[in-house]
Amino acid sequence: MADLIDVRIETVQVEAGGEVKGQVYFLDEVAMLDRCKQLQIECRAHVHGSGSSEHVAAGDKLVRDGPIKVPLRVPFSFRIPTRGPISFQGRYVKIDWEIEVRIDVPWAIDPKATAAFDVVPRRAAAQAGGDWEVPSGSAA
Repeated sequence: MADLIDVRIETVQVEAGGEVKGQVYFLDEVAMLDRCKQLQIECRAHVHGSGSSEHVAAGDKLVRDGPIKVPLRVPFSFRIPTRGPISFQGRYVKIDWEIEVRIDVPWAIDPKATAAFDVVPRRAAAQAGGDWEVPSGSAA
């Protein structure tokens, strides 16, 4: 069912504090799309590893109510938090960023699709040789 949803991200790397933009395309005419209650688009970090797993949302979900008529193109834009977290692939912990699209269809398995991207440190912080900015009022 993920074949009917195509998630396209403009760039695969986004700086912390930057914006991830893209579009969702609905490809096929499927009867269940006429029964769609809601379309949800969410930007989130997936923190996982040898322990439990958690999803951390980056702001609000984009929500569109009502049935979907194909062909349909839905643009999206999400601001990544300035302090990340940045993408990380460690031995025990991993942080992956993704856009998830889910269609709420009553009395059916909800179709969904994801597209991954990387969040990298801001260039300004890296060029200054620093880690992250020092909050005002703090001793540097």
